[in-house]
Amino acid sequence: MWNIEKLSLSNFISHKESEMTMTSGQATLVYGVNKTDKGQESNGSGKSAILEGITVGMLGEPLRKVSLKELVKTGTTEAKVVLEMRNEALDETVVITRKLYSNTKPSEIDITLNGAPLQDISRNGEEKYDVRQANAWILKRLEISKEDLLNYFLVSKKKFKSFFSQGDTAKKAVIGRFSQSNLVDGVFDIITEEIKSLELAIDASKRLIEVDNGKIEVYQEQIDNFSIKELEDRRVNKLTEISTKMKSAQAILTPLKELYNTQQKQVNLLKEELSKVPEVQVDNSKDETILNKHKQTLQEYKTELDEFNADRKKVLLKLSQYEKNLLGVIQCPECTHEWNPGNQVDVVVERKNKIKAEGIIVEIDEDITAVDTDITNTNAEIVGVNNRIILADAKLVERRKAVRGLEQLISDKEKDVIDTDRRIAYQQGEIDRGNDEWHLVSDAVITDPTTDLQKKIDEINVQNEGYIKAIELNETAVFDKKQWSGNFLKFKTYLSNKTIGVIQAHCNEYLGRVGTDLSLLIEGYKINRDKSVREDITTHVLRDGVNEGVIDKFSGGEEARILVSMILTQQKLINMSCENGGLDLCFLDEIIESVDSQGILGLMNALNSLEQTIVVITHGTFNQEHTNILQVTKTNGNSTIDT
Repeated sequence: MWNIEKLSLSNFISHKESEMTMTSGQATLVYGVNKTDKGQESNGSGKSAILEGITVGMLGEPLRKVSLKELVKTGTTEAKVVLEMRNEALDETVVITRKLYSNTKPSEIDITLNGAPLQDISRNGEEKYDVRQANAWILKRLEISKEDLLNYFLVSKKKFKSFFSQGDTAKKAVIGRFSQSNLVDGVFDIITEEIKSLELAIDASKRLIEVDNGKIEVYQEQIDNFSIKELEDRRVNKLTEISTKMKSAQAILTPLKELYNTQQKQVNLLKEELSKVPEVQVDNSKDETILNKHKQTLQEYKTELDEFNADRKKVLLKLSQYEKNLLGVIQCPECTHEWNPGNQVDVVVERKNKIKAEGIIVEIDEDITAVDTDITNTNAEIVGVNNRIILADAKLVERRKAVRGLEQLISDKEKDVIDTDRRIAYQQGEIDRGNDEWHLVSDAVITDPTTDLQKKIDEINVQNEGYIKAIELNETAVFDKKQWSGNFLKFKTYLSNKTIGVIQAHCNEYLGRVGTDLSLLIEGYKINRDKSVREDITTHVLRDGVNEGVIDKFSGGEEARILVSMILTQQKLINMSCENGGLDLCFLDEIIESVDSQGILGLMNALNSLEQTIVVITHGTFNQEHTNILQVTKTNGNSTIDT
């Protein structure tokens, strides 16, 4: 059997550095003192962190609804949980070390077996164990599932739901889990499916018989109503109908053929007219060359004109300056000398410059007039060439327009021809089909079908006899399988009731050992007179053999003893199914809070006599009256375990 020998917590929740040594076969009481938070005597001291540490060590996940990184002590970046387990029968010591990080870095695990690193778990590139493989290895070594650990070994008030408060379905699941009777459910499923398959086959056979009976009725009606004269009359009527249809088609076909010939002649005439449209040869390449040359010359003239205009602006600007400089000139009446008091220019030079500038402007204006004439003449040349090109293109466009018009007429007429041809083919098909149908109907030999119909009826009756035999065989098989189902149900009831008796016996044994005059009576499965099974699971509490009702009627101390006894019973049954003995640990976090301090000490003394490893966490505060008691003290935000 596995025992937890030591738990170490570093920077875990409120524990900076704490260590707890567990003594196998003893009941230990854990209470807390909170010296950090005012108004909190025990709450928040760090008691539940012990159970949380064991849970994280074994399963790699917390009990409370938080992420692993939130278990790292505030203000630190890394937490560590070390859990040491020992199995004397196997002579094995397993040490599990888990590291948690406050950032996004994933948790890590390290496992040693008898002091040596574990070899049968793969490692990644950083030489760290694969966490999921390691978690699976721990559960496989313990031989206890994760659900069983949380329900019967690491029991927290936040997640605990007692056997007594569970619904009937959950109680049946517990009983089936310990009795293995749920394995019989697989047999029920198989038999139920087989019965369903047989019943489907029976229904299918019945439907086939119904279909065949319908055929027989039709065949029999045909036999009863058969008449040679009626068939001859039907043939005459059919031939008349076919003949009328063929004449109608022929009446439509004749004018269609005439229309087809007329339309075909129109198409031929239009094609002949199209072939007579004269060709128009257009070659504008020479005119386009001349046009491009005139355009190039025109651009050169415009460039030259722009240059003359630019020069004229420059000369006009200078002329304006000369005229400005000559404004206000004064002439001496004696020597005819001229000067300008407003500036210091040479009046004679300025007059010469002005005359020269005026002459240049006259020359430039003459050049501009000449260039304007050249531009006008060139534009006229361009217009003439363009007119020749447009005239040539107009002839080509006119021909194309005439050709397109004729081609469109031809296309429209050809569509009419195709449509008429399709209508001719359809009417001709009607005539051909009518002709074929006429020969089939007129050549058909009318025979008496009653002999063949009676033969079909006889064959169907033989076939139905086979269906009836199959139904009888399948109904017998259904009856036999329902009998088997009843036998398996009785067997399941027997197994379940035996398990209920075992659970009741073990629970009552624990109730007696914890010093109480209470006992349990569990009523299970019963077979009714109609062979059905009553599956209600009811529990009663007896005092000295007298039924006093359900557990909720009893005091807190008595109710706690019943709850703990049932938890230990279920734990014992789980351990009995483990080859390695299971796990000797029952950790109860606030499960007995309804018991007062004196009652808790009495219960702890009783639990200690069981010689099982039991840890009880409570809100109360105690003196060292119990031989195995631990105090968790929180001072300045740090929790420590005081033995």
